[in-house]
Amino acid sequence: RMAAVPPLRSQPLLSGGRFGNPWPTWTPLWSTGKVWARLSGGVNAHADARTPAVPAGLHPVRPVTADELTASDNLVCWIGHATVFMRVCGVNILADPIWADQLGVDLGITKIGRKRLRSLPLQLDQLPRIDFVLISHNHMDHLDLPTVTRLHELSDPTFLVPMGLKEWFTATGIAKAVEFTWWDCKADLHPALEFHFVPAQHWTGRNLLFDYCKSLWGGWVITSSGDASGPRVYFAGDSGYCSVFKEIGDALGPFDLSFIPIGPETPRVSLQAQHIGVKEAVQVHLDVQSRYSIGIHWGTFPMGRDSPLLCRQLLVTESAACVHPFVTTALGETFTGFFARRKFTARRCGCLLPRM
Repeated sequence: RMAAVPPLRSQPLLSGGRFGNPWPTWTPLWSTGKVWARLSGGVNAHADARTPAVPAGLHPVRPVTADELTASDNLVCWIGHATVFMRVCGVNILADPIWADQLGVDLGITKIGRKRLRSLPLQLDQLPRIDFVLISHNHMDHLDLPTVTRLHELSDPTFLVPMGLKEWFTATGIAKAVEFTWWDCKADLHPALEFHFVPAQHWTGRNLLFDYCKSLWGGWVITSSGDASGPRVYFAGDSGYCSVFKEIGDALGPFDLSFIPIGPETPRVSLQAQHIGVKEAVQVHLDVQSRYSIGIHWGTFPMGRDSPLLCRQLLVTESAACVHPFVTTALGETFTGFFARRKFTARRCGCLLPRM
């Protein structure tokens, strides 16, 4: 079943078969400032296709096993970039899975795109059986064809996707794809969970000549069915900052745990509308009423003009005054215990992080 959309919530624009952002904070990708930043080498200045050097000071990668990922009915693990493993009420969920070593287009002889900075904490065939895969949008760093194809072969999960993207999955041979538009809530996919698709300020396109904004984008909220005291998890996907985060917090918060992107940070002139920076990420943490947040979308692939450590370093400063913690983690760390007891235990590094 699907819940009705309450009035006055933000809805996507739709014109000529293309979706659009309804907020005044959005500016088109081809605006003068953005074009100049790209032409002047501002964007992706560190996104060299060659293997980049890994700087000292990054959290170590911690190898993780399927047994560790299923050690509790409520557990999460950052795999890298925007890829997150979540076990909620005993249900195994992946968000924006990317197992590729290099982003971009495979030309057969070579591949054009950014290379992974650090190794993966586990391989696809080492995962436990996956029940659901959440896709926030179709950009190459959030939707990887070889990854979803292999997941389909290994687990045959149900893919939850934005409106306009089911056709892409069908063309790849994946029939179990369910489309959502903003504020959709579907409670009939699993008896223990409800899945909500929520707005974000972003855009889509894998080939801008043909599919620019022809599918939607957004974030995900996972709640327990019929239990107001059960877990509430928010996965933000990709977004620029706008007023919708307060809407999400008021409608579906507070959240026990949120995954919020903190990069790329620079250059702001070309990134602000589509990617929140660290200071804005902290505001999102407050807006959605998150009791605990983990920073994602940093330190995995080269992005913007950021050094791999920049976003993590800025978050330490910007989140210092927050009552509820907003942290970064190591790839492969598993965390549990935060839903029922409102605390967050780092199993892999043997430390207890601050109570919420």
